[in-house]
Amino acid sequence: MKDLNIQIQIPKTNVVVEKVLMFNPFQVIGIEQKFSLDLNELEQKYLDLMKTYHPDKVVGVEDPNQRISFISKSTQINDAYNILKDDLKRGQVIIDLEKDHQHFNENVVKQDAEFIFLQIQMREQIDKLSRNFVEQEFNNLKTKAKSLVNENKQALEQAFIENNLELAQKLVYRLQFLAKLKSEIEKVEDEQLI
Repeated sequence: MKDLNIQIQIPKTNVVVEKVLMFNPFQVIGIEQKFSLDLNELEQKYLDLMKTYHPDKVVGVEDPNQRISFISKSTQINDAYNILKDDLKRGQVIIDLEKDHQHFNENVVKQDAEFIFLQIQMREQIDKLSRNFVEQEFNNLKTKAKSLVNENKQALEQAFIENNLELAQKLVYRLQFLAKLKSEIEKVEDEQLI
């Protein structure tokens, strides 16, 4: 039997968390801090803010400090919107804000043995399919990954409703893996089209 030396890599820093330490995206956009958002309302508030703070509004303004301030505000609004419209980033932000800016707890992730085992299985399936593509197996993997994303998003929403931040952290990690897995699945699919 072949000895597998598999290591699960956990990101050491989180770009979203680093940006959030500088501002609260919910406050920037002017919406309630919660995981479940009305994306149409989010977009409308964003568009309303951009009508006021669009960089084109400062064309011709002589004072460089005023221009920089205006452009900085526009950038902050864009960053806040891009964070909040993404379920995964929004979840990371809420965890960070609720935990008073304590970074992602790697121990929560390392204790999720069931999901770590699932990761290994799914990565092995992708590797196998990249070498020997079988359409039915590929479609099954793609369906399973999509189902896992939906299940974990629903569980994440419930974890935030119950204010269970430890579970939310675990689910955010799972969703990060599933996002990477989706990219790998798409790569295998693209290779088959060539």
